[in-house]
Amino acid sequence: MARHDKAPWIFTEHWDEDEPGEIRCISSEEHGALATVVWRMEDGESSPKCEANAKLILAAPDLLDALKQVNALLYSKGIKLGSDDYFKARSIIVNAIHKAGEEM
Repeated sequence: MARHDKAPWIFTEHWDEDEPGEIRCISSEEHGALATVVWRMEDGESSPKCEANAKLILAAPDLLDALKQVNALLYSKGIKLGSDDYFKARSIIVNAIHKAGEEM
């Protein structure tokens, strides 16, 4: 299974005269441009939702790493609380890691 580019991912500015609005690229050292996101709308107004989406994409490798660390910590410490909340939390972590295309 292919692995994603390692963090950090960064924003780089990208202007395209044929495209209205401001576009930003999310790039990595390993690959260069990974994704293009709208940063400002055609009318020049900023879009808080577009910016939030872009920042979430930018944080993806760090979020995945955090989930892996928490999962490993829960597993390695042998915490056997047995509560429904513990198993629910672990299930959420494992599902998020799998959804990102990663193996445990």
